[in-house]
Amino acid sequence: MTTKKSALLTKILVAVPASFDHPAITMEKRQDDKLGMAQTVQNVCASHRSLWASLIGFKRGSDKLSGLIASIGALAQIQDSARDGIMPTKEQINTDLITQALLVAGALCAYGTETADLQLSEAYDLNLTDFIAIRESLRDDKAQAIHDKARELLDAEQTSPPPAGAPLVSDHGLTDAALILLQARIALYSAAVQSPRTATIDITAATTALKELFVQVDALLSKILDKLILQFQTSAPDFVTKYTAARLIMDSGSRAKAPIPPPSPPVPPVTPA
Repeated sequence: MTTKKSALLTKILVAVPASFDHPAITMEKRQDDKLGMAQTVQNVCASHRSLWASLIGFKRGSDKLSGLIASIGALAQIQDSARDGIMPTKEQINTDLITQALLVAGALCAYGTETADLQLSEAYDLNLTDFIAIRESLRDDKAQAIHDKARELLDAEQTSPPPAGAPLVSDHGLTDAALILLQARIALYSAAVQSPRTATIDITAATTALKELFVQVDALLSKILDKLILQFQTSAPDFVTKYTAARLIMDSGSRAKAPIPPPSPPVPPVTPA
């Protein structure tokens, strides 16, 4: 980090600490404050989407921030449940992951079929048996690959819409909301598989995963979005001002529970062939 930065970036770097190493508040509360800041940044970016939609790097950063926030919310729910003595079971977390992954994979398969992309159609022609056959430690990897392919196609469509009348991937149920939910369920599952000896997800695994997600949020904001926002100083100063204000970490004073994605219905048992 050099000392010769624009006035805007200097304000951002001074206002936002690089870490949570502040002795006056607990790690949990520091995370709440950082999450609140990230959500405010997300809202500011969303309300100015027309300004940066064509700047692919900023769009990818904004989309990734939304996914990280959803993942943090899902893992924060684990901590809240622990206080209430109610922990989600691994079975439910597994069900939620598979249900959402198959929903997205199904949309990819349908889109590939309609566009005569046989490679896409065959690669994502998956069913419940296919997913259960995957080793538990690798199911989140498979779900992540499904998410990433869907994100790639949706980004391409939003950036360069196809000709009028051409099939749209979004017409097959692929939406930002669906992918954000899948990313959150991947985060929950990844934490759960780190707790092999218990029927419920280990609170320690969830806490560790949360810390890792906040590291990713720090890097995404400071190394990507903070840098790219500078490109709007002349063309959209109001956007820059609001973004700068959003990057301030405010003292929340209290901890609010994160919204919980609704659970999926149980996956029926599969009889091995």
